[in-house]
Amino acid sequence: MEFVLNTVDGITWWKSLSVFMRVGWVNSEVLRIETKDSVHHAEGFLQPFQMLEYARIDLWKGGFLGFGAYVLGWDFNAWANRGRRLVFTWQAD
Repeated sequence: MEFVLNTVDGITWWKSLSVFMRVGWVNSEVLRIETKDSVHHAEGFLQPFQMLEYARIDLWKGGFLGFGAYVLGWDFNAWANRGRRLVFTWQAD
């Protein structure tokens, strides 16, 4: 499974995409990709052995005083989406 995070040229603040696998009630981060400044493209991969059935994607952005600001979370069935490419494009701050 491939994850891609893009930002348009005018966006330079930090952006992050984290992928968590859910075991019971606990989420464990297995992947994080980030963009910042002149880096407008980041990608990461998960192999089938890294994946469980339930997963979560969290999107974060740069916030006040250097602290990240939570933007969005999405729960999904990772096992059913293996082999897919998920692309997130940040178009405005």
